Amino acid sequence: MTRLIDFSAALIEPDNIQTAGFAGVIGYFSESRPGTNFPAKPLRRDYCDRLRSAGLEIVTNYQYGKADTADWRGGYDGGARHAETALRLHFEAGGPGYRPLYAPVDDNPGLDDWNNLIAPFLRGWASVVGAEWTGVYCNARCIDWALEDGVAQWFWQHNWSGDPAINGDHPNAHLHQIEIDHRAIAGVGIDVSDVLKPDYGQWSAATDTR
Repeated sequence: MTRLIDFSAALIEPDNIQTAGFAGVIGYFSESRPGTNFPAKPLRRDYCDRLRSAGLEIVTNYQYGKADTADWRGGYDGGARHAETALRLHFEAGGPGYRPLYAPVDDNPGLDDWNNLIAPFLRGWASVVGAEWTGVYCNARCIDWALEDGVAQWFWQHNWSGDPAINGDHPNAHLHQIEIDHRAIAGVGIDVSDVLKPDYGQWSAATDTR
């Protein structure tokens, strides 16, 4: 099983990632929110170049707020605003065109929040990055809702569902985060995700390599 890691507490040397047996990183292309200091948010060009030189994959993910300040609470306008930042940081780091950008739903929302805030948030996100490149980090229930509403095409599944019965690999998920803070590399805590599809948003699969 091919596996990727995500992390924000500090940068991890590419050779340490390789030695630990991982194929690459799901990177954060967002600023650190006020009151926090995450040295790996956002990833910058020099680090991304070193990852790629080592043969490691990169996937673009975004998360600025959390909980009461979750990005999706901004609805359509928030989605467009955050996507503009994500796209700018993606390109500044050397990210290619025509790759998905995963938007954050780091929650277990109910249907009202989905209908009133999250689906509009993803439509706003799509207005900037394109519907075909709109990805979302969310639980299996939200993947179903996103498919029903047609608001995302790429899915990074997490297990914040409140229902272990639906925490298996969703058939439409491209990635599945299976561990959070269970291990570390060079003293940096990591999360671990399984790769479920041949194309899961990795930069190396881009057709536009600007």
